[in-house]
Amino acid sequence: MEIRIRKFKESDAETIATLVQRNFREVNIQDYSIEEMEKLTFLLHWIKMWAFRVA
Repeated sequence: MEIRIRKFKESDAETIATLVQRNFREVNIQDYSIEEMEKLTFLLHWIKMWAFRVA
């Protein structure tokens, strides 16, 4: 497997936000309730929307 590391680009924002949301729902669900995960994904959605408007 080849791994490439590079600096973050604004065009990466959507993919990274989706990855973080999936992590909350699929991995962290083992340690937190569904309600807590829904609150976090909702919060991330609004942070993402704000970031696109500021950029």
